[in-house]
Amino acid sequence: MVANFVQGMRESASKVVKSSFTMPKDVSCLSRVSAQVCFALSLAISAPLHAEDIDMPIGGRIIEGEGSIIESGLLTTIQQNSNALIVDWDTFDIGINGRVDFIQPGANAIALNRIFDNKPSEIFGQLNSNGHIVLLNSYGILFGETASVNVGGLVATSLSISAEDFMNGDYVFSDLGEVSGSIINHGLINAATGGNVTLLGGRVENHGLIAANLGAVNLAAGREAVLTFDNQGLLGVKVTESVLQEDLGVDPAVINTGDINAAGGSILLTASASQDIFSQAVQVGDMAEAREAIINEDGSFTLTSRSNAQINTGSGNQLTAGADVVNSGSLDVSTDEEGEDAGEIQIVGENVTNSGVLLANAENGNGGAIAVESRDVTLVTDNSVISTRAENGLGGEIRILGDKVGVLDETVIDSSGRNGGGDILIGGDFQGSNSAIRNASRTYVGDDTEIYADALNEGDGGTVILWSDELTYFGGNIYTRGGQTAGDGGFVEISGKEQLLFRGETDRSAVNGVGGTLLLDPRDITIGTNNDDGGQISDNEVLFTDGGASEDFSISAAQIVAELVDGDVLLQAFRDLEVDSAIIANAGNTNNLTLQAGDDLRINAAIDLIAGDLSLMAGISCGTCSDLGADLVIDSTLNTSGSISLEAARDVFISAAIGGSAAPSSITVRAGDDINLNSGSSLTSAGNMVLTAADSSLVADGFWAVSSASGDINFNGGNITTNGGNFTASTEDGNFDFNTGDISTGGGDFSATTADGTIDINGNDIDTNGGAFLFSSSGDLDLDSGDITSNGGTINIRSSAGAVTLNGSNINSNTGDVLFSAEGNIEFRDGLVTTSGGNFVANSASGYFDNAFSNSDAIDAGAGSVTITSGGSYSVSGVGVYLGRITAGSLSVTTTGGSISQYTFAGQYLEINGTTTLNAGANSITLDVTDNEINGPIILTNTGANAVLINNSVDTTLGAVNVGGNLTIDSQQGLSLTDDLTVVGNAVFDFAQNNSNGNVFNVDTGLTIATGSLTVNGGTGNDQFDIGSDIGGQLNGDDGIDTFNILADVVTTTIDGGGGSDILVGNDSVNTNTWVVDSDNSGTLTNSSNVVSFSNLENLQGGSGVDTFTVTANLSSLDAGNGNNNITINNGGDVTGAVTAGDGDDTILLEDSTASAIVGSIDAGNGNNNITINNFGSVTGAIVTGTGIDTIVFTGNGTAGSLSTGAGDDVITIVDNSSVSGLIDGGADNDSVTITGSDVTITLGTDVANTETLTA
Repeated sequence: MVANFVQGMRESASKVVKSSFTMPKDVSCLSRVSAQVCFALSLAISAPLHAEDIDMPIGGRIIEGEGSIIESGLLTTIQQNSNALIVDWDTFDIGINGRVDFIQPGANAIALNRIFDNKPSEIFGQLNSNGHIVLLNSYGILFGETASVNVGGLVATSLSISAEDFMNGDYVFSDLGEVSGSIINHGLINAATGGNVTLLGGRVENHGLIAANLGAVNLAAGREAVLTFDNQGLLGVKVTESVLQEDLGVDPAVINTGDINAAGGSILLTASASQDIFSQAVQVGDMAEAREAIINEDGSFTLTSRSNAQINTGSGNQLTAGADVVNSGSLDVSTDEEGEDAGEIQIVGENVTNSGVLLANAENGNGGAIAVESRDVTLVTDNSVISTRAENGLGGEIRILGDKVGVLDETVIDSSGRNGGGDILIGGDFQGSNSAIRNASRTYVGDDTEIYADALNEGDGGTVILWSDELTYFGGNIYTRGGQTAGDGGFVEISGKEQLLFRGETDRSAVNGVGGTLLLDPRDITIGTNNDDGGQISDNEVLFTDGGASEDFSISAAQIVAELVDGDVLLQAFRDLEVDSAIIANAGNTNNLTLQAGDDLRINAAIDLIAGDLSLMAGISCGTCSDLGADLVIDSTLNTSGSISLEAARDVFISAAIGGSAAPSSITVRAGDDINLNSGSSLTSAGNMVLTAADSSLVADGFWAVSSASGDINFNGGNITTNGGNFTASTEDGNFDFNTGDISTGGGDFSATTADGTIDINGNDIDTNGGAFLFSSSGDLDLDSGDITSNGGTINIRSSAGAVTLNGSNINSNTGDVLFSAEGNIEFRDGLVTTSGGNFVANSASGYFDNAFSNSDAIDAGAGSVTITSGGSYSVSGVGVYLGRITAGSLSVTTTGGSISQYTFAGQYLEINGTTTLNAGANSITLDVTDNEINGPIILTNTGANAVLINNSVDTTLGAVNVGGNLTIDSQQGLSLTDDLTVVGNAVFDFAQNNSNGNVFNVDTGLTIATGSLTVNGGTGNDQFDIGSDIGGQLNGDDGIDTFNILADVVTTTIDGGGGSDILVGNDSVNTNTWVVDSDNSGTLTNSSNVVSFSNLENLQGGSGVDTFTVTANLSSLDAGNGNNNITINNGGDVTGAVTAGDGDDTILLEDSTASAIVGSIDAGNGNNNITINNFGSVTGAIVTGTGIDTIVFTGNGTAGSLSTGAGDDVITIVDNSSVSGLIDGGADNDSVTITGSDVTITLGTDVANTETLTA
């Protein structure tokens, strides 16, 4: 097959090869002369032929422009006085001893010499000019071996131009309907530096030497062409109509066997119509530069051919049918100038054969560019050398293109450079995908060919691409080595779109860098123990066939391991790729392995690398191959300390450990549909980890673990499901991102932990179905959307060094606990936490806690407890804990770095059915939401001078309270103190403000107001104040009938009854309660050494002990209680209601020189009472005693309405103008009434009843 391939290519180009041996004889047969003249001329050339020694130009006459012609023997001088000049000649021959000089105004001057001979002009002598000269002879021009041409610039052509076009600067040349004559050089043509030499005709040959340093040399065969000068005077050529090869017979249109030197300039050999050169440079792959095309400004030229009768090659450029070009000589645009880049060489034709030397080397700059391109066959053969080498710069660019491309024999192609290798394209560009580079149908590189794109000292090796759309054969050697001191190996692609035969070797090594890459291309690949196609991968890669290969490819795992020693390995299959034998390359190299398949990729055996990257891709687009929607199946372990990338167009199935023995630097898993994590699968990474199921789910059948030592772990795409097993993901230093759909463990635990990173939840629901849930991070942890449900298991979300943010997620433990912990802040920006009876715990070590960022945030623990601790605070507000909507059996909040507060969003309130414990350290506590429903005891601790405010809509019970600043309690119902209460600042208790039914304020334990005051404010209802401890401070009633109960001996306080008929009740103390009313409804109550000061208390009530009342001001009523009481009302004191004594032995004295009065009655009770009314004292109502022995005395104008005693021997004495206006009823037993003194008035009712003794 190989032999047939090469033979076919050689037969296609046989006429080109043959012509190279018959060039001299057949040259003139392209001219417009007769057969006899043609035969004679061919003999003369082979002789070699030359003009007579004395031949000189004849018949010269100036047609346009100004000048003169001076003939002097063997010297003819043309004196040109205008910038453009046209001279017509009958003949223009120069014998070997002859000389013609053009003396021109300057280097840009141009002289057209039209020669009307009937045979070719023969130049064997000297031709000199300081400007440009054009020699035009339609029969052709021959420069003999003795010719010496030294000019500023030369155009030698057999194509015609009109005088008008020439004088107008329109240099359009064309033949006269027939193929014009040949332009042949055997001599020396030398242009001035920066000058030009153009040989343009129906056929062009160079067998001599042409030199144009920094200039342009053009050998162009065609029937029509356009010439243009750029600003620097460089001449460009565009062939607009080609000579067809069929018009030339077997002979090539352009032949070079000589030497052409254009150091730093350009050389063009073309026999095909060129692309448009006047608008822009042609972009051709990596070699695209403006100077590669012929344009007005820079004089460079195109690599391609375009004209009428275009033929589409299918890719790359369109070439017209043209003629052949043969070069067996030397074309050299090299330069050794400092900082100067080498020039360009281009050879374009129908068929192109090069067996010569093409040089675009640079000694102190970058290498140049060389392009050899044909429409049909391009052959580089024999011992050809093509070089764009740079000894102190970057290697240049080389392209060898055509429909069929052959690089044969011992050809050397070199684009090496000291600072980096160049680019070499043979048959096409990368994967044949560059539309600007035409692709070969077949490419052959022979066994003895050497191709170099090395970096000689430092820098990376270059690029070498061998391509064909059908069959590529490679049997030579390719080198893209990295620099000796620094640099990586280069890139080599050897690809046949339908078939590849790889028999050569490549070297992409780098002694001080990373080895390069090689690509080859089969259809299906099997990696096993056999090596059926091992010869096809002498180095490192197998590449897609973009349209389907005709051969499968098998290679042993051992050979892949061997190739990994020198560089990266890339295997690409159009259809399926399967690994059936373990690839164990874990020693001696750090290179990368990439396996890619157009359809399924299956790993049936382990892959173990030491440090290289591992990439597995199934169903990946590969140029023109179709995306088959394939699967990636991992049934065996993958290990490397480099990165691991797994990608499938459809599903990824993982049933083994990935990164088990060697933690990869990162792991990426991407599926177009599902990622399936089967039983026994695990992912372990030292760096980042990303799992993306683009459209569907991540599914794990059993326990599944993902771990990363220091990188990020990202889950993207659809749902994550573990069917009954645990899901465990961990990373040491990286971050977690869950950008997924629903996550479900099927009853197993879900755990995602990072020791030093962040966690961000951006998906939908997470459901452990009864298992525990753990998010643990040292960095920030964000739950941005979706619900988390444990259905009984514990939910644990923690960040050891960062913050935790609930930003759209709802958390449901369904009887399990929910635990939040963070070194930084814990924020509920939009989310609901529900434990359904489980406990909620949040601990922010050095940040703040906030579950009130919006009115949708809430914590619902049901009957469970809520515990919140904070060690920091908002930087602006200083709040350590912001409380929002919380429902719980109990609440405990502790802060050390900030205050405790509530937002006032609608619906943000506390509903606590058990104990609420608030400890703000030295900071304030502010629960100022009127809807709070705190039903259990409230325990408050505040050690600093900051205030504490509690607002509650139900009965408020204060437990132990220790407040270092001011304390304010706003209770919409009752208020009770059940434990010690200590307040350093002021204390204000407001309760029942909105309850007209009244409520109770109860103090039954110690209450200490250290330096401030206590104020207790009742509401508008009938409030009850129960004071069971020394509270100090101020108790304030309101408009209702408030009752103040003093329940302890040691109460010191100030009471203001406010509006209404309020009551003050003394305690049942063994000590004496001493009451003093010294202003209206106001006075003091003293027990032991404690004093209760009161005001606006209309009704006083003693306890069961001994109460002593002294009333010297107005009072509504007085109830002395059941003890042995003493009541004194004098000095104008009035009691508008009743005075009541209990069952003790009471003493009641009503006397006052200003007529103190009891508007109501006196009920002395059942004790042995003593009642004295004198000094104008009066009792408007009745005086009633009980069953004891009572003594009642009226003296000094005392008055009473009526008098009634109970059982007992009562004694009643009325003296000194006293009076009783009503009935005196002695009751049972032996009672006596004695009336003495003067002016005693007794106004009896109907009688004196039940009185045994009446003395008057």
